[in-house]
Amino acid sequence: MENLKYMQAIVVDKPIGPSGLRLVNDYPVPEIGANDILVQVKAVGLNRADLIQSYSKYNPPPGSICPDIIGLEYAGIVVRVGSRVVNFKIGDRVFGLVASAAMGQYLCTHSQTAILIPQDLDFEVAASLPEAFITAYDALVLQAGVKLNQSVLISAIGSSVGLAALQIAKLYNCIVVGSSRTPDKLKLAQNIGLNFGFTVESGSFVQSVLEYTRQIGVDNVLELVGGNYLKQDIECCSYRACIVIIGLLAGIKTEVNLALILAKRIRIYGTTLRSRDLSEKIELANVFASEILPLVKSGKLKPFITKVYSLKDLHLAFNDLESNKYAGKLILNWS
Repeated sequence: MENLKYMQAIVVDKPIGPSGLRLVNDYPVPEIGANDILVQVKAVGLNRADLIQSYSKYNPPPGSICPDIIGLEYAGIVVRVGSRVVNFKIGDRVFGLVASAAMGQYLCTHSQTAILIPQDLDFEVAASLPEAFITAYDALVLQAGVKLNQSVLISAIGSSVGLAALQIAKLYNCIVVGSSRTPDKLKLAQNIGLNFGFTVESGSFVQSVLEYTRQIGVDNVLELVGGNYLKQDIECCSYRACIVIIGLLAGIKTEVNLALILAKRIRIYGTTLRSRDLSEKIELANVFASEILPLVKSGKLKPFITKVYSLKDLHLAFNDLESNKYAGKLILNWS
């Protein structure tokens, strides 16, 4: 490993989407700092942020390591450790979130943002966990402050974040309402506890939610779609409800009824993990290790991996991601 200089990496060659991604063979292996580890990546999770970055519309924050390499979540083996690293050694299996560069053959990351992979989890499963479960737990528990026996509305329930949020909500014995554009994704969600699901065909869902909740509305909303969904979320809310905006697939602008927000005393949060500072990312890694990972090990929380791709199927994997026809998680196997 001492003579390791170059690696393979997936970079945005042209900002035109999946077809503009390119696998290069001579990307310089990143140098590690005193608090960093170098990880040989074995598997990565695909996320819509990666897809958007392939169009150069959602690039990593300033200061990110190897910002032209895409990828947010990884699993692999530690091959180098910085001089101040005490929590990992060479040979440890680790996984976690990064702001960029998960789709490089080797990855540099701060040691305290990495998490040790339990012995009974393989690299593909480990790579499917961080983005979905940290995002869902942060939004639902840390931001919204969900309580026992409340109700939760989750848009895009069949996504990896949506399915993770559903499972977390059920740990709190919540009634969960979810939307999707396809019946197949709703069926999967119903199999793991969704109380009421509906397809969003016309774009309107307020009547469906209010009828199901007997005009009371929901206590919490996890908004993964954005756009005009937010306007309807507000109408679906009960008194003193909370909305957490996670995604913006339907756009960044909409008109809302401010009077309803005031009258219902609705709290609205926006949240993203990628741009948070190092201390916050370390804190979230600790929360994941102490609060979420034990529930994964016990089987109370589980990822839903739809398909695993080899590196030669890179463009197929991203085309499938863009098609949005799969529920759950898509994984790229690096080894």
